[in-house]
Amino acid sequence: MSHGLCMWDAGLRIIVCNKRFLEIYGFSEVVVKPGASLREVMNHSVAIGNHPGETVDDLYNSYLQELASRGCLTTERQIKGQRTIAVAHRPMPDGSWVATYEEITERKQHLQELQRREEELRIQNERFDAAINNMGSGLCMFDANHRLIVCNARYAQIYGLSPDVMRPGTTLRSILESRIAAGCYPGNDPDRYIQERTNFVRVGQLHDTIHLRDGRVILITHHKLPGSGWVATHQDVTEQKRVEAKISHMAHHDALTNLPNRLLFRERLC
Repeated sequence: MSHGLCMWDAGLRIIVCNKRFLEIYGFSEVVVKPGASLREVMNHSVAIGNHPGETVDDLYNSYLQELASRGCLTTERQIKGQRTIAVAHRPMPDGSWVATYEEITERKQHLQELQRREEELRIQNERFDAAINNMGSGLCMFDANHRLIVCNARYAQIYGLSPDVMRPGTTLRSILESRIAAGCYPGNDPDRYIQERTNFVRVGQLHDTIHLRDGRVILITHHKLPGSGWVATHQDVTEQKRVEAKISHMAHHDALTNLPNRLLFRERLC
């Protein structure tokens, strides 16, 4: 069997043990054998270096405290500072008990590695979340089936959308309908707007600028992803467009009279 097994009588002496029990602890069969006392086994275990930093008395008293509960008990013990043994005690009606011993070092190491990777993934997710939610632009990512993978808070803010609407798996059409319900869409024809946005994605157009009904101007940039999905950024360029229009007006009108200047006439003639 893969487990070590040892039966102890009520006087804390070995009744019988298997070879695997000896192998797990590196015990000598000359010392650890039927009739050997628990203290003798502890002395031998400490002598061969299974318990660095522990005395025989410490180890013996700890074991007695565990047995005093008289209930089924499973504990983990470290031997040689690097191996982990799971020890399960089961008391018997006559005062004796049966103990099984299983080396779980690899299992523990595997679990620790999984925990380490989970922690790394948690940290990466936190960094990713912090990064996208501190962007000045709205960001959203959709899969090949036009379902939302992720979006940031700025995207929802631009279009007046609640967090419930922006859950992963929500369809593009559902999000567009929510934008229409919030009044954040261009023109006066909602159906046409949905069709235009769907076509925009289908033909793979990279850039578009939309003028919302409240006067804001949004620059949309698409980037295709492997598997036909896409990621898009939505930037509020209202102020930028206002400044550009002001500069253009100043370039084509007299500063004192605000009348069209020669440059404007020349451009119109051309």
